[in-house]
Amino acid sequence: MKTKILNCLLVGMLVLSFGCSNETGIMDYPKVIDVISLDLREGCVWSYNAREISIDSAYVINSQETLSKFISCDDDHQVDFDKNTVLFVWETATSDIYLRSYKLIQLSQDKFQLELNVEQGMTTAPGSWQVALSIPKITQKAAVNLIINRINNIQ
Repeated sequence: MKTKILNCLLVGMLVLSFGCSNETGIMDYPKVIDVISLDLREGCVWSYNAREISIDSAYVINSQETLSKFISCDDDHQVDFDKNTVLFVWETATSDIYLRSYKLIQLSQDKFQLELNVEQGMTTAPGSWQVALSIPKITQKAAVNLIINRINNIQ
């Protein structure tokens, strides 16, 4: 019985020591991932079915066909979906919203954290705001935890 427990502990330690680190012994995660904002040309707007996409979550887009469903015009956005994914976020608002910064952190192979820093304007403008970000390819099943930090500069 003791030998079985010791073997299990040994196997567990080997998995932890080799499975969680790279060749230098440094942990691979968490790591910051490069992100590019996708802005539409003038006259185009992001279009989506609010019933199909959860508010306050990041929707993973992995094909040009799906991306084209999110754009209200024939925009010329061509994303290389062999290498990239688009994360789409939307939320309702009662005032103007300005995206100030964003950061994507990979926590594990299929777990991410997307942090958006948005500034609330002083103009009352009920509606919604959207953000689309191009990132290196992730799976459709990847979990993206969304954190929205609201900065209110009203003095």
